[in-house]
Parts: sequence; C-alpha cells; structure tokens
Amino acid sequence: MKRKRLLFIAGAIGIVLVSIYFLQAFFVKYYVRFHQEHVILELQDIQKRYSHIKTWEQAIDAIRMLEYIKGYYQVGPGYRSYSETDARLECQRERTIQGIIDALREYTGKDFGDNLYQWEEAIRDMSWRENETTTTEAEPNQRGIF
Repeated sequence: MKRKRLLFIAGAIGIVLVSIYFLQAFFVKYYVRFHQEHVILELQDIQKRYSHIKTWEQAIDAIRMLEYIKGYYQVGPGYRSYSETDARLECQRERTIQGIIDALREYTGKDFGDNLYQWEEAIRDMSWRENETTTTEAEPNQRGIF
C-alpha cells in the first residue's frame, strides 16, 4: 500500500514537472515571438528614419544606429521563436542595415559596406571640411564634433 502511494505521488510529481517544462518552453518561445514582432516594427521605423541623410550629424547618428543594429537582435541560441518570425526578423534586419548603408553611400558618394570604422573616418573628414568652409575668423567654431 505504501509502495503504491509513493509511486502515485512520484508519478504525479513527474507529470507536473514535465508539464511545467513544456509550458515554460512554450511561454518563452511565445514571448520571444512577441518581442521579435515589436523589433521588426522598430527596425522598419529605423529604416525610414535613416533612409535620407542630409547632414554629417545625421550621418554620425546613422553610423551609430548601424552599429547598434549589427550587434543586437540577431536570431540565435536563446533568441529563437517560430521559424517564420525568425526569418522575418532577419530579413528586416538586413533591409534596415542595407537601407542605412545606401543612405550613407548616397550622402558621401563612397561605399564602405558595413565597415563602421571607414564610415566614421569618411564622415569625420566631411565634417571638418564642412566646418572649414562655413566657419570664419569672426565666427569661431562652437560646434563640438565627436
């Protein structure tokens, strides 16, 4: 009798633990999907916001955003959802990165791909040239660059 009772209790605990494990996995996957959907929308907004660069200050902001996007929200271990959502996120990340690169290319006339260091150097050179042509001796440069 005692043995049957212990087996029943052990079986019930096992069922509860297995159920908790599967429910937890489902909720984690669901939460990641929810987060990825919002990241996709944010990346679309970023793509629009940085698609037209008119000043070197905007170019610096675009480079910083490019650096951020390249380093975050990459689908991988610990950040996976349903394969369709993962694929949509990766696709939007690439479109956003490419959109920023295209805007930088259009603004500078140069193409450094996703090389952040080269973009920063090119924009720094452009900003110094822009300041030299707009600043006179009577009007010292008050703009902090970098």
